[in-house]
Amino acid sequence: MLKMKNLILACLLFSVSSLFAQNEQIISYFGVFRSTVHKSQLNGNLMKNDSLSVKRGSYGRSFFDVGIKIQPDQSFKVHAILRAETNMGEGNAGGLGLIFRQIRAEGTINKIVKYEVGDIDVGLTKYTLYNNEEIFSEFESPIFKTRRDIIAYDNFNSSNKWRLQGMQANTALGIGNAIEKVSLHLFATRVRKANATNIPDRLVVGGKVDIKQSKYLRLGVNLVSMFDNKGSTVDTVVDFKNNVVTSDFEITPITNNKLAVGLSGELGASDNYYFIENQNRAASSNDYFYDAGIFARIKRKNIKLKVSYRNVGPDFFSPTAQTLRIMTNSDPSVFGKVMNDSISRPVNLFDRMTDLQLYNQRIGTTLMAFLPIYGNVQPYGQATPNRKGLTVEVSKSDSADILYTSLRGDLLSEIIGEGATDFRKFSSIQGGARFRLGRLLSFKKELAVIAGARYEGTKRTGIAPLDFSTIMIDGGITAEVLKNIDLLIGTKYLWGSGNEAYAIRNEFKEITGFTDYIIDQRQLLLSPSIRFRFSKYSYTTLDYNKIFVKDLKNKNNDYNFDQLFINFSLIF
Repeated sequence: MLKMKNLILACLLFSVSSLFAQNEQIISYFGVFRSTVHKSQLNGNLMKNDSLSVKRGSYGRSFFDVGIKIQPDQSFKVHAILRAETNMGEGNAGGLGLIFRQIRAEGTINKIVKYEVGDIDVGLTKYTLYNNEEIFSEFESPIFKTRRDIIAYDNFNSSNKWRLQGMQANTALGIGNAIEKVSLHLFATRVRKANATNIPDRLVVGGKVDIKQSKYLRLGVNLVSMFDNKGSTVDTVVDFKNNVVTSDFEITPITNNKLAVGLSGELGASDNYYFIENQNRAASSNDYFYDAGIFARIKRKNIKLKVSYRNVGPDFFSPTAQTLRIMTNSDPSVFGKVMNDSISRPVNLFDRMTDLQLYNQRIGTTLMAFLPIYGNVQPYGQATPNRKGLTVEVSKSDSADILYTSLRGDLLSEIIGEGATDFRKFSSIQGGARFRLGRLLSFKKELAVIAGARYEGTKRTGIAPLDFSTIMIDGGITAEVLKNIDLLIGTKYLWGSGNEAYAIRNEFKEITGFTDYIIDQRQLLLSPSIRFRFSKYSYTTLDYNKIFVKDLKNKNNDYNFDQLFINFSLIF
């Protein structure tokens, strides 16, 4: 029935668009076609004496997203994206699904206010409304970035914004000599639909006022409020309220053509309330944070430096900035069960950047579970609670775009102990370089090398000692061997070792216990690829991926995952 409704709506949309088809200024089309096929295999010690679990298979899907934009005049336009999708092996039209992927109207009012209604992408600051990337990936091979881009497109991950449903508006006004510009951004969205009896609508509303006094001073005020609309249902068995108010600033007393030096940062507070009727209890908390530092930009040498200090309270809670992209309690979609189909296969590096089933699109009301091997120092991004300490960042690029390097170090600790009176101490250093060797040698074809690394360490002394560390290494080569034909090589290495204890939390965000996390695991991913570029945005790739997972504590858990992956993407 739903497919029939979508089909009828699609026909109406195309009928309307055909009325304007003769006027290219009124209607335009855009879209994406993508077809992916992969043949995968799982083997190794983990699969020995296993006669029930799936060990090999072929999978594929194709979809065509066609977008229609209708713009009767300069002040209004509406666009919709309709997806036709089929999975390999489901038969011709029998396996075809038809859905509206996006519907949005946007325009301007009196050339002053810009607005969007429908499916919108919303983001503010790292402490208020921010969709954190799942793992350090700044310096990885383009072969891995391509796989991430495929997932990001399907999951509506537009940079660090959240895809929500509602409306937003922006405006900017010049005030005069005293204030250069005042910008205003407001939004209102619904992140959960009410049911007929006891679960109310859940809304997220907020905005930002940004005041630019001059090139020497900018000040912003941010508000995000997430709450249940109790009047939207007969009975309310759950009542959730969360407010986060912050101020971000940048003061640049020294700025000229050569140098900029100043102060920047953000500070604010959260207030949280949660009530569950069938448990007859409520919990509330409030806390604050501050994050401020000194920055310097040497413009002619393209060098940026920042030293900052932060203190994020243990009860600071900003769900729209701390919700994770990846759900650790989801099984992989390929070979999800092992041990005679009895237990879930642990997620590896390769799964985390290629498996859409692991990705989350809902904003949670508690801190989600995470796996320390993939990030333990700040698993919820910059807004990770119960952290204080120093951060140093430096980066350099050149005007010819030949070399870019960056380095970041964090030295943090807990504010209060979790599970013990002693504090965890955290250290992290990450960085890398992109080197476009072809440009340096004046080659007409592309030749580039990329390399990066990240180290994280967690330690706690006392009666409950902890010692846990991870190392991640990235490497890659891109070489245009023939015109528009590239050879891509990528590798990742992850080593996690030691003991940790991560918290188990209830609906009220309270810690109810700890799970020991003892690991000595290595993951090595090797991926060569050939890419054929038809245009700037259209290409096909043929990848071979092999990941080795080694458990040094129990060799029976060792396994290898092989995948041959073909991707054809056409973007217009």
